[in-house]
Amino acid sequence: MAQLIDIGVNLMNPAFERDRQAVLETARAAGISPLIITGSDIESSAAAFAFAHNHAGDCYSTAGVHPHNSKSWNAETKAALRELFSQAGNIAAGIIAAATDVCRSV
Repeated sequence: MAQLIDIGVNLMNPAFERDRQAVLETARAAGISPLIITGSDIESSAAAFAFAHNHAGDCYSTAGVHPHNSKSWNAETKAALRELFSQAGNIAAGIIAAATDVCRSV
């Protein structure tokens, strides 16, 4: 059987605050592992990094600013992302790009 990987898990969304561990366990039971936890701003990127670090092997994380949050981009944001990337170790880090997203908040 092929390995299934979920590459866009918005697990740091407040809606999952109470059941993040259950989501991870459900995915694992369904044969979906690892999960790539998406960071869409500095706060969720840091949370995704910490969650992935605590679940090494089962989770990895991205860090970045989603186009919907682009108004928050500034020098501090850039510095905070650089700090996350420098701590990444074996946790995957990436930038969320606008690509073909339709961004209505800019």
